[in-house]
Amino acid sequence: MSLFGRRIKSFCIFPAEYFTSVNSVCKKNSMDDPDMNYTEDQVEAVRKISGTQDYYIILGVDKNSSVHEIRKAYRKLSLKVHPDKNKAPGAEEAFKALSNAFNSLSNAQHRSKLKYQEEEEDGNSSDDEFQFQFQYNRHIIFRSLGGFKLLVLLLQILPMFLLFFVSYFPFLEPNYALQRNGPYQFSKLTKAHGVPFFVKIDYFDKEFPPESSVRVGLEIQVETAYKKLLRHYCHIETQRCEWGLAFQTPHCDKLEQF
Repeated sequence: MSLFGRRIKSFCIFPAEYFTSVNSVCKKNSMDDPDMNYTEDQVEAVRKISGTQDYYIILGVDKNSSVHEIRKAYRKLSLKVHPDKNKAPGAEEAFKALSNAFNSLSNAQHRSKLKYQEEEEDGNSSDDEFQFQFQYNRHIIFRSLGGFKLLVLLLQILPMFLLFFVSYFPFLEPNYALQRNGPYQFSKLTKAHGVPFFVKIDYFDKEFPPESSVRVGLEIQVETAYKKLLRHYCHIETQRCEWGLAFQTPHCDKLEQF
């Protein structure tokens, strides 16, 4: 063996645990090997980006950062992981992930959509926690009742009884509906803004005479419910416009006219 070979061998005798990851590459040997022309800092930069799918973590910014701050962070990181400058394993994939993160967060519509998805996921998580807590509480109640199985059974059928009670007592139903459905077949208009609504009986004007206090109070309820419905659909239309899925907002226009 040549003197140069013995020198290389002497520089590469390390414990086995040093070879379990990219960071365990023999530092001294990499200085002599022309194929390993990258530094530990470059490997670490690639590892941080490849270790997450969160766009904010990839760019190292918080959720309230401005577009200028996001662009500044992208330029700084792109110099570290660009494949032309960083030859570490996974640099090309890390640069693609960095570019995707920048394109999503620098675009207002994409960023709003991402925020909406995160809120939806948080809501689903809260629902799961509620279901778990409900099941746990029911288990604790069952154990505390001991042998009172009859009481537990009554608690379980109570919601069904309440549903039956609401379904078969017509006096609990409202006097109007905003859409024609079921028994609400007779059309009316409010006097103030001409909001259409539907009632169940054709002698509605006898029970609620025009200009009477009960009729005025009912029409105020109709217009309040109508405005609430317009706000709901206007919010949906606004979001669809931000995502580029729609370009018209008819309910927002009606709400503004109202």
